[in-house]
Amino acid sequence: MAKTNFDLAPPVKFVDGLLAVSIDIQRITASLIFNGATQSGTGDATVEFVMGPQNGNPIFDLRQTITAAWLDDAPLPVAKLAHHNFGGGAGADMRIIEAVLAAGSTHKLRVAYMLGIPQASTAGSYQPTITWNSGPRLTFNFGFTDLGAGRYLEARIPANLIFDQFELVIELRILNTLVAHSLITNGEVISPGNNHWQVNFPERFTSLSPLLELRASDTLVSATDTTILPVSGLLISSQTKPH
Repeated sequence: MAKTNFDLAPPVKFVDGLLAVSIDIQRITASLIFNGATQSGTGDATVEFVMGPQNGNPIFDLRQTITAAWLDDAPLPVAKLAHHNFGGGAGADMRIIEAVLAAGSTHKLRVAYMLGIPQASTAGSYQPTITWNSGPRLTFNFGFTDLGAGRYLEARIPANLIFDQFELVIELRILNTLVAHSLITNGEVISPGNNHWQVNFPERFTSLSPLLELRASDTLVSATDTTILPVSGLLISSQTKPH
């Protein structure tokens, strides 16, 4: 049986005539592709999840414009994934999947979407960015903050509320540019080629845990030092900062 965090999940709630129920995400696999020729980006993400102890309509969030969706490999109209007001305050809407799923069942939700500025709070000084400069050079980040709604992982990738822990795998590619870019992250990185990365985040992470930022390499300076953690004995760390 899959390990879950339902003991920390909010209770079920009727919202706009739908019985909204929490899910437990087991794994998210996302691909973020950036095109220097069109200075645009797209996302494609699959969420593998488990239903809780009650039949109902699953909830999740994503603050990007969804262009296509599939539930268990069957096409799902995008309108069936709309945001709904749960009464949590300004901008705190969640998406509800308009399909009643059985308690304890496992499912896959796949969404394709355009990458832009998140449809979320603009609170805080560290804003989520996707901008292009000459080269072309990309600047992209998650821009997490707890000062406003919709500003954790859901700003860029479909995700759950922060009670949930899940494995996260993100592929990032920048196409149609000769400018080298660097990835700043707290995940484990594999780089199959130039401007191409896979980042693996462990299953203990929540939607507020990942750090990720992409910048042109020639806009960064870095300093690296090492230390040994007293309990685990792990050797760390590195620091990277922009000019």
